[in-house]
Amino acid sequence: MNNKSQRNQHQVEKFEKIVSETVLASTVADFSEIPDELHDISNLLEQVEQQKNESSKKPTIDGLLDAFSIIDDVIVFNPEVETKIVVEMNNIHVKSNCWLFTRVYTVKEIDQETGNLKLWDDGRIQWAGANFKYAANFPNVIKIKVMPKNRTSIPEGGFPVKSNQHKEHVKEELPKVKSTSGKRGRPAGSKNRPKDVVKAEKNERIKQRVKKAEMRAKKKHTK
Repeated sequence: MNNKSQRNQHQVEKFEKIVSETVLASTVADFSEIPDELHDISNLLEQVEQQKNESSKKPTIDGLLDAFSIIDDVIVFNPEVETKIVVEMNNIHVKSNCWLFTRVYTVKEIDQETGNLKLWDDGRIQWAGANFKYAANFPNVIKIKVMPKNRTSIPEGGFPVKSNQHKEHVKEELPKVKSTSGKRGRPAGSKNRPKDVVKAEKNERIKQRVKKAEMRAKKKHTK
């Protein structure tokens, strides 16, 4: 048995002892007055049990899109009112970063300036709240994701990351064609014209330049 298990066992034994002493000493049938120490140990045991079952119960939601985006250093909430979101809450005040819950809510009100969200819990029929700006800065405490449109609840396996998701888009480069001749310029045989046509066009351009030069010279001489 490791040190952590020994400590937990000691806490359980201490808890049972306090319970037995409280039962013997109490004269009230409903035990309405329970020592504060009993409350503290009871909460601790619940927390230990919750941490122990965390890995088997916690659904993953990393495969869903974040409900917010950052545009020019400004955090903006993307979903509209009446959109369903998934909220995951964690307790960072314990060593193992204990998972608290993952629930589905319907967005009722959005405050883009403060980040406050007014949410409705259909399952528990009660109001709830969250802050998407806090979620953007502290993802280890709270995650807010967009629920897929075709779903109203979280499946048993959650929403894991797909194999082709979150991969960096690599720019495709065109294959480089190496010149076999070792010479620069257009490869042989591509858009080549007959040499006599090229030579005739070149001579014609020379004649035109000479003619324009002569005309400019005449105008200058007449002035």
